[in-house]
Amino acid sequence: MVKIFLVRHGQASFHAADYDQLSDAGHEQARLLGEWFDECDWPIHHIVAGGMKRHLETAEGFFSRYSAAPDWQARLKRDVGFNEFDHREILDRWRAAEDPEAAAKYSGFEGLTLEEFEKKMFGALARWASSRHDHDYAEPWPVFSKRCMAALNAAANLAQPGENVIAFTSCGTISAMCRNILGFSEEQMVHMMWQVANGSVTCITQSRGRFGLSTFNATPHIDRSGRPELLTLK
Repeated sequence: MVKIFLVRHGQASFHAADYDQLSDAGHEQARLLGEWFDECDWPIHHIVAGGMKRHLETAEGFFSRYSAAPDWQARLKRDVGFNEFDHREILDRWRAAEDPEAAAKYSGFEGLTLEEFEKKMFGALARWASSRHDHDYAEPWPVFSKRCMAALNAAANLAQPGENVIAFTSCGTISAMCRNILGFSEEQMVHMMWQVANGSVTCITQSRGRFGLSTFNATPHIDRSGRPELLTLK
C-alpha cells in the first residue's frame, strides 16, 4: 500500500496585496503539523508541492519542525497539477451573471468582507462545478477534475508499496480528489471544500491500482496545541 498525505496549505493572506502567501497563523499551522509528524515518527519518502507560493511556504514550515528529512529541498518535486482553481475568475464569472453592477466595480474578492466572500463564493463554485457554463472558464470543472486526478496518480507513482508521499496543495484540489474516489456529487464536493481546515492532512491510499480515502481533514496537531484560534478554514 502507498499512502499519500495531502496537506492543505496554511492560512493565506486574505486582504493582503498578495493573497498567495501565508499569514502568521498559516506559518504556525505548518510548523505544528511538522512537529506532529516528527513525534509520530512517520517516514516521508517522497515530497511534492503545488506551484503556488503558499504551498512552498507550508512545506518550509513543516520541514522546519520535521527532523527526518534534512534534505527535503533537494527531494522536493513541484507539480502544478496540485494547484488550486482560479478563485478570482470563478467569482468574477458568477458576479458577471448574478450581479453585473458589482462586476463592473470589482474583481476577485475586492470590496468583500470575509463573510461576504464566503457567501458569494459558495454560489460561484456551485455555478462552476455544475458544468452548465463550461465555456465561461479558462479551466472548466471537468478539466480541473482530470488535472487533479492526474496529479494524484503521478504522486502515487513516485512510491513503492509501503512508502509514503506528502503533497502540499489546496482545499479544492483535495476535495476534487475525494469526490472522484468516493463518487459523490459536485454539489456535495462544494460543501466539502468549506470544511477543509488550513494545515489539515487528508490521507489517500493506493493499493492494487485503486485509491481509497483513509483519513479526511485531520487536525490533531492543532487540537493538542491548546490554541483553537489556529483552526481556520479560509
